[in-house]
Amino acid sequence: ELALLGKELNDLIPSGWRVLSQASGDINQDGYPDLAFVLQNTLEENFEYNDGLGIDTLDLNPRVLGIYFGTADKSFEKVLQSNEFIIIRDVPTMDEPFDELQILENGDIQIDFHFWYSAGSWSSSNYQYHFRYQNQVFELIQFEKYEHHRGTGDELDISIDFLTRSMKTIT
Repeated sequence: ELALLGKELNDLIPSGWRVLSQASGDINQDGYPDLAFVLQNTLEENFEYNDGLGIDTLDLNPRVLGIYFGTADKSFEKVLQSNEFIIIRDVPTMDEPFDELQILENGDIQIDFHFWYSAGSWSSSNYQYHFRYQNQVFELIQFEKYEHHRGTGDELDISIDFLTRSMKTIT
């Protein structure tokens, strides 16, 4: 469980966890800097060793997404913790799927993933999620997917705008 309050990022990170990505910006548009980050535990018992194709060690430690709003006294208060959203690399031939977490200038949160396998799949794909804090909750406002088949060259590009309720597909 992430800390409820802290003055800086280090106050919010539990012992034995490492930062994979962090971003700051004004998510709730109140004039105070907010903080979003992705952490991963470092317990050695969650490492799996592989003597087949792909990397020799998988880090199956859990990942956590944390979002904190800045306050007038320059501290941070937790508003969201997700223990499931950030995907782990759980197949030895899989590339690291988590790319980046950003807070955009307008306060939207963008989280990017990609899937690429050195064996076991001909497809590679990118996924981009945009969340906005509105109506006192984080809402998914946009989703984009790009998929490429390395064997046939086929491509699929999907963009969904949940605000306008529109979807665009290009093949």
